[in-house]
Amino acid sequence: LSKKDFHELDDSDRLKIAGLYRGEENSSNYDNRWFGSMTRATNFFDKVKHEAQNITNAINLIPKVGPISQEDYNKFKEAMIHASGYEADPKGIVTRILAMIRPDVFFCVTSRNIDDLAMDFSFKKNRLNLETYWDLVIAPIQESVWWNTPVPKDNLERRIWENRTALLDIFYFNQSK
Repeated sequence: LSKKDFHELDDSDRLKIAGLYRGEENSSNYDNRWFGSMTRATNFFDKVKHEAQNITNAINLIPKVGPISQEDYNKFKEAMIHASGYEADPKGIVTRILAMIRPDVFFCVTSRNIDDLAMDFSFKKNRLNLETYWDLVIAPIQESVWWNTPVPKDNLERRIWENRTALLDIFYFNQSK
């Protein structure tokens, strides 16, 4: 995110971050559907447009730098469930926002990546929800040798490293779904 809080962004920028933008792509060729399209999440669309302060409040529960604890995640999760307007498990919405604000730590789970993710992480995909996300996805990632490598000195490699968890989608995205 920019230096502005989520609610301070204009409508189109908030909708792009949330994966809800339905207009023409902008001139920078930015594809806001990376990390999933949320265009079917009509309740969330209304919340992003008219109640963005609640989403900002949830986002601000995640530290911008440094370690993130499971407790931080749990506080954010509860706030985002409330802010999203969904009583059912809004896994796609919540994990997308997490991956957008902290791509070094979080991975966006979508219908296009869950099959291979579940297979590689050894869980049944129907077990994955917001209650189990930390234990089934984030904890195993953070325990891996790959995730715990030191920050590279090379500028490009460091930028990749700083987004390493979200970039796992490159390996798990199934275009045929």
